[in-house]
Amino acid sequence: MKAPTHPSAPRFLSLVCALTVATGSVRIANAQPATPFPAAALAAGPGLPSIENLTTALNLTTAQIATIKPILADLDVASKNLTKLQETVTGLTNKLSPILTVAQRPQLTAVLTPARGARGGQTQTGPSAPVPPQVAIPRPTPAELAQINTTLDAFSASNPLLKKYPAIITVTPPRAVNVAATYTATGVRNPRHQAFVDIAKKGDIDLLFDGDSITDFWRNSGRAGVENPPMAGKAVFDKYFGSLKAANFAVSGDMTQGVLWGLQNGEGQGFSPKAIMLMIGTNNTAANTGPEIAEGVGAIVQEMRKDFPNAKILLLAIFPRGTGPTDANRLKNEEANKIIARLHDGQHVFFMDIGSKFLSPDGTIARDIMSDQLHPTEKGYEIWAVAVKDKLSELMK
Repeated sequence: MKAPTHPSAPRFLSLVCALTVATGSVRIANAQPATPFPAAALAAGPGLPSIENLTTALNLTTAQIATIKPILADLDVASKNLTKLQETVTGLTNKLSPILTVAQRPQLTAVLTPARGARGGQTQTGPSAPVPPQVAIPRPTPAELAQINTTLDAFSASNPLLKKYPAIITVTPPRAVNVAATYTATGVRNPRHQAFVDIAKKGDIDLLFDGDSITDFWRNSGRAGVENPPMAGKAVFDKYFGSLKAANFAVSGDMTQGVLWGLQNGEGQGFSPKAIMLMIGTNNTAANTGPEIAEGVGAIVQEMRKDFPNAKILLLAIFPRGTGPTDANRLKNEEANKIIARLHDGQHVFFMDIGSKFLSPDGTIARDIMSDQLHPTEKGYEIWAVAVKDKLSELMK
């Protein structure tokens, strides 16, 4: 259980009906549209902007200053209270931890922010797909959640600060419906879906590639005359896999739920591949947690095992991305990779992590390997092909 810091509270404000500061803009009620928030207003460093800085930087009128000043004072007090509350909850969550099972602890988070609306996601989410137990997220029962809330209430009742802000401390269980593990049609797969179904109906496929743009771009030729073209794997594909009866059902921009929907709706019927190379999940990082991505990948593997019972699945770890080892999306993918590695059984599913082959010693990604630090160049596809070709040959025997 973890009590995260609240970095935005001391530096950006929410002035209801009078002043709004968010994502670098300020707006005065009943005034003109938002104007850039000047650096001078924050010149004093961390903390709430002073009324003097706001007056100078924004050229506020006397009436506007009169409206804002008491609100700033109230928010200054609230900011200090939040800091104290943060320290209190950090200690509280450490004390609360023993009542949670080991499996539940990573999934529960104490949040020091006001309640927010539901996270954005796709409309018309499809039905949930079965998830292998190896990657399933432990979800507390209603009784367990009631026990947690009772314990929190008891702590709050004994602390004046916690009694003052009862709605601020929340325990958030995993979402009941994980969109990443649903059969949900995605806008990027829909236009290409029928072509894949037509290929599937013809059969005669020994090797199937599936995933997102990173796999999709195996078919890209790149611009003529360009050495080591970006996002272009066709020459490498032809070199290593061109003689095989291969099909590529990967779609640029797709997510785990789109692959699931495609498999259920014709892309998983009509043929019986000997081997499958699957790598998917990096596009889920914007809307899903690492464990949720792992559930989505696991659901795909289970669907493929049902659709292609005789196929050997080469499950690749999601490739590294971003500027370095601390990139937020890379860390999320790494969390998912640790979980999906449990799907390896050495009989039908073979997990392989080749991510380190794309990295420099300091953990960065050279531009000649991934020009945008996400999609391989021709050189990057060469690294990929060399890393998997022997294993794929073994699995296709």
